[in-house]
Amino acid sequence: MQPFANSYWTPDFITGLYNLQFYTNTSLKQLHDFRKLIFNYLKYFHSNSEYLNSSSNELALSNTFSGKVGEVPKYYSCIELFKNEMLGESTTLLQLASNIDKFVLDDLTKYLKHHEPSIRKEFKRLEELYEEYVTMSEKVEKNRSKYFDELRLKETSQPRGNVLTQQQEEDDFDYSDEESYFEEDSQSSIRRDFDVDLKFPLHVGTVTFETIEEFRTILAQLIAETPTVKRKIPIPGYKNELFASESLCEVIMGLRIKGLKPTRSNFEKFGQSLVSLKLLNPTNIFQKRFKSEGVWFEWSDMAIHVSQSPEDTAPSTPAKQLTSTERRVSSPSSKFMTDMADTTTRFNSMFNNVRSSIMKKSHDEIIQDIIDQYNEQNLELQELAYLLQKGFSDLAQYLEKFETTKVQIVYTSSAKLSQIIQKFHLQQFNQIQAFGRGIAELNKPQNYEHDLALHLKKSSSGIMFPLTGDAAFSPQNLVYQFDLFEDISAQISKGQMIDDCPISIFSAPVLVSQLQEVIESHEDDDLKSIWLQPLDLQSAWKIKQDVTRVVLECSVPVEEAGKEQKAHIIKEVVKHFKEKKSEDTIIFLKSWLLELKESVIPSTAFDSVINMYAAEQTETTLVKVLSSLPRCNLACLLSITEHLCKVFHLDVFKNYGVSDELSEISTNEASELQRVSKNLNSMDALGAVPFVHLIMRPSLLKHKAGFKPPIDHYVQFLAALLKIETRAALFEKLIEHETKYKQKKQSELKAGLPIKKIPVIETPNTRQENESVENGEEDSTPTKQKDAAPKELKAPHPVSADQFTLRPFKTGSTPLPSPRGSPKHGPRDGGDAGRSRSSSVLGGFLDVE
Repeated sequence: MQPFANSYWTPDFITGLYNLQFYTNTSLKQLHDFRKLIFNYLKYFHSNSEYLNSSSNELALSNTFSGKVGEVPKYYSCIELFKNEMLGESTTLLQLASNIDKFVLDDLTKYLKHHEPSIRKEFKRLEELYEEYVTMSEKVEKNRSKYFDELRLKETSQPRGNVLTQQQEEDDFDYSDEESYFEEDSQSSIRRDFDVDLKFPLHVGTVTFETIEEFRTILAQLIAETPTVKRKIPIPGYKNELFASESLCEVIMGLRIKGLKPTRSNFEKFGQSLVSLKLLNPTNIFQKRFKSEGVWFEWSDMAIHVSQSPEDTAPSTPAKQLTSTERRVSSPSSKFMTDMADTTTRFNSMFNNVRSSIMKKSHDEIIQDIIDQYNEQNLELQELAYLLQKGFSDLAQYLEKFETTKVQIVYTSSAKLSQIIQKFHLQQFNQIQAFGRGIAELNKPQNYEHDLALHLKKSSSGIMFPLTGDAAFSPQNLVYQFDLFEDISAQISKGQMIDDCPISIFSAPVLVSQLQEVIESHEDDDLKSIWLQPLDLQSAWKIKQDVTRVVLECSVPVEEAGKEQKAHIIKEVVKHFKEKKSEDTIIFLKSWLLELKESVIPSTAFDSVINMYAAEQTETTLVKVLSSLPRCNLACLLSITEHLCKVFHLDVFKNYGVSDELSEISTNEASELQRVSKNLNSMDALGAVPFVHLIMRPSLLKHKAGFKPPIDHYVQFLAALLKIETRAALFEKLIEHETKYKQKKQSELKAGLPIKKIPVIETPNTRQENESVENGEEDSTPTKQKDAAPKELKAPHPVSADQFTLRPFKTGSTPLPSPRGSPKHGPRDGGDAGRSRSSSVLGGFLDVE
């Protein structure tokens, strides 16, 4: 392969140097681009490391995935694995970036910092040497020309004495040979300067002159039209006529030069260009800038020379061959040019005479000086040529090594970078494999169930409750004030509907008993599975709407009383369900139990029952707690449990509902009861509601934020409740309570104690019915009782039990002297003035025979 030192030579030398510089700059740029590539890799890995590290720290500081040991889900471990993986990968990426910087980028950066300044400095040195070489070549050429000119002058020169004699005889305008030569030399120097400086197209300020004729025309107009003034005191070597910069600007404005906008800035640029081209000479040697006002200038000899036509600028003959008249004729015709030429000639002659007499050397001495200077410059020129060639050769050899090393650096650095990245990816792959194994160990179904159960335990609000509020418990029939979801104590009981009713079912709600009879009439249906199904809210809503329409459309006979109106509506509801499926009836019964204002087992007994199982007490305590329930609630509870036992084929009382003598035969094992109780209280299915929650709910005031049922206690409680021994004990307590209540009422009647009834809100349809019923009752009442019992008093503003609230009282620092805020009423009919307002909330009337 041909070496660099032999590949970039050119005849003019500078072209080869420029080519070598161009390709070297390309190589340097390639190294910089390659370094940028490596740095981008480093920056990429370092940025990812910082991002992963910050993400890991944010995750560690977050409270979202933190908690006590044993109380956090298993998937928190997945998050912890991801956090550790992010932290480990961040560390690996940081190490990778450090290795790239240390083993790849650092060496390349040092190489560039070491070589690039030296290369650029060497190219600059060679360019300066070349400029010196060119300058020295021009000087050598000038000395060579001067040598030949001086030889010609020597040959044509006359003896010294003849010259002096001729000068004395001629007038003041004659020149010596030396003066003539001086003029010719001056003119030739002007022409040379003109040829060098005025290169066309010529830019003067903002104006561009394409040809010399165009520029000569403008310059001649400027010289001719610019007004001048004469110096008061002539100065040798300077022209006698001056002009102000303002006058030149006015002339420039009047000429309307093409490409020159009439602005002060453009005028100053135009004038400054004339000064730079040495066409204008400032009168002050310290004045270097052209200003549009306040500065004086004079036209230079070069300006006058350029403004003249080529015929006028032809070289003149020696002064000794012309007369003064001929010189005056050949000078410019204008007065300005004549005066200037005369003054210049006069001073030049004086100066040349003095110079010739004092400083002038002989031609031989001048020639010898030129030869010495030429020899010295020629040697210096040869030295510069050697330095250029040597420097170029050395630089080419140096760049050859640089280029070879550059190629090696690109390959070796690429190999190092790929090895480092490959090693990183291998390490990253191993880490991800270990991380994947950890995730796989956690990804198990048992962890799903554990985490979901833990989530429900920690964050769930509770089980479904009926909606609360006045609107939720509004009556379905506004005319008859009938509410299907009243408390158990306000429901119509079987004893009010049947005359010869056994005491064990006397207080049981007739709606519950008859709905159970409708359900049990569907013997062919799988009632067990229907009871175990979750509560379908959509079906319950549709069934409730149908029942509400039945209640709204029910027409009650006018002659019936309020109690009979309710019984009539309930019969219509039961009749509606006789035409439906057993599934619809069970769904309605479930939703009815759930939406009761107060559950079958009141909330006051809930804590007692749950605490009993928490304390692991015996079933005797359960019987004691449940026997304290109101008679109607206990009767309803036993009616429901008896129905469940029939459906699930458990032990039942054969004479239940027929007589109060109940036979007790226990055939079910405890495991069977436990299984049925667990199935009924299961919450595995969507929308499932434990059966115990239907019949027993805690206080809403205590559990506004939600209630999580204790399913284990529910299962134990229902299993104990389904045992025939427990139900038998509760039946005995119920019969005992009913008997005592009946005896108490009989004693009150015999003692003649008045029993006041809660006034019923009368409607236009029922007012006449109530009056007829009251008359009938008065006829059937014994004489003693009729005389003792006063007429029923009506409240001045009767309200229902649902709308009754206590009057708010006022507290203050000083009590009021009298209850001025108490309501005042007018006189009442039938002795209402002597009746207490509390009589409106006393118990209802009960006929006991």
